[in-house]
Amino acid sequence: MHQFVSIALLSLLLSACDINPYKRKEFSYFFNQSVDLTDNLVFYHFNETSYAGTTGDIIDSSGRGRHCDSINGLTKAQGIFGEGIYCDGSGSGIDLNLTEFDDGFDERTISVWFYAEKIDGTRYIYEEGGTVNGINIYIINGILYGHTYKGFPGSIDFQVHQSMPVSAETWYHVVITYHKDNGFLMFVNGDSIAPAESLNGFTFPSHGDPNGLCFQNGGTVRHDGTSGGSSFSNPFQGVLDEIAVWNRTLSPDEVNDLYLRQGRLWDSLS
Repeated sequence: MHQFVSIALLSLLLSACDINPYKRKEFSYFFNQSVDLTDNLVFYHFNETSYAGTTGDIIDSSGRGRHCDSINGLTKAQGIFGEGIYCDGSGSGIDLNLTEFDDGFDERTISVWFYAEKIDGTRYIYEEGGTVNGINIYIINGILYGHTYKGFPGSIDFQVHQSMPVSAETWYHVVITYHKDNGFLMFVNGDSIAPAESLNGFTFPSHGDPNGLCFQNGGTVRHDGTSGGSSFSNPFQGVLDEIAVWNRTLSPDEVNDLYLRQGRLWDSLS
């Protein structure tokens, strides 16, 4: 009798402590709720039929018309949510040739799903900026990095990064947020991986170098201070999907919602 009461009480307590609101929502919630596009720069679903390497063949789904260009034979693959893009590890990818990416900012959020076939060496998923000022997502020998810096090789005013190990042939959702007062964070699969790194109230300056997906699109600086590279160097091999950039900081709840809804993970939560 006492054992039965103890088990029942434990079950009741666990139910009371289960405060994850997503477990109590219908599956359709994750597909019917629209993403808040306030201050959104671009949102690429990659659901086009194919890519021909023509101007504007990567369609901006935010409705703002900020289309960009596939290059070097970019192809399609099954994504985490519909279709994705397949980066062949030889320089195929996307040229983010948008002037909106050149401006400075106080806040930024970058969200992307990736499935890496190879994680050895240096492999760039997202590069914004270049030799002078940058904010990047990349893998080096199995470690995923979110990194931002101001300055140039030999004269870095500040840089911060967060990192964690990843495995090949596994889907990950990575989000990095930059807020001049609240700091720099990296989220992986819906959760922040460490406390925020301070940015000391620093407004990110203009950064006019080429930007790219699936490769390093020109010179850059990494978290360990190494620099260099050229267009299409350090290419990523695998699939990218659902890339979005905001000029605001998404809240942890918004990040978690993106992860749950795009990743179709209801079954693992129920």
